[in-house]
Amino acid sequence: MPPALDQKNELDRTCAMLSALNVLVSAPTAVSWLAAGAGVPTLKLLYDRSWTAFGETYEPLGPSCRCVMPKARGDWADVFAQGRAFIAAL
Repeated sequence: MPPALDQKNELDRTCAMLSALNVLVSAPTAVSWLAAGAGVPTLKLLYDRSWTAFGETYEPLGPSCRCVMPKARGDWADVFAQGRAFIAAL
């Protein structure tokens, strides 16, 4: 992260930096929403199902964001395997 970038108060510059990425892997945070809003392929790694996805595997309000949800709650090995497969397919 550039040291002069204030990620909380300079969201426009933060979003510009994120838009330079090929893919973003994140927890369900504001960073994942900023990247998805900029059209960056985004993987949101989740512990369980996502209520914000409304039953889909992507965020309907941020379609470039894929929700990586485990088949069984808390199965991180499954989540990371899905994430690796998605990145490999890019």
